[in-house]
Amino acid sequence: MSLHKLSPLTVADLLKYNNIQKVKLFDADPDVVKALMGTGIQLMVRIPNEMLSLISSSTVAFDLWVRQNISRYIVKGGVDIRASSEGFN
Repeated sequence: MSLHKLSPLTVADLLKYNNIQKVKLFDADPDVVKALMGTGIQLMVRIPNEMLSLISSSTVAFDLWVRQNISRYIVKGGVDIRASSEGFN
């Protein structure tokens, strides 16, 4: 906990320092995802609840969300994004 919001890079450094190996995000904030690039930390990004209805009814919307929030970070030296069997609850 912190009284002041920490920068995503500071949080990524703290996670690495404390040997945290997996992180679950409940929002695909680009600054946070970028901060995890190259850390080796496994990341699971959840689809926001307010988007579930749209994404579950449209493969085009789902593909667009994945392209904007996931695909662009899966590059050499990027983010280790993993699938989850937990579903979207």
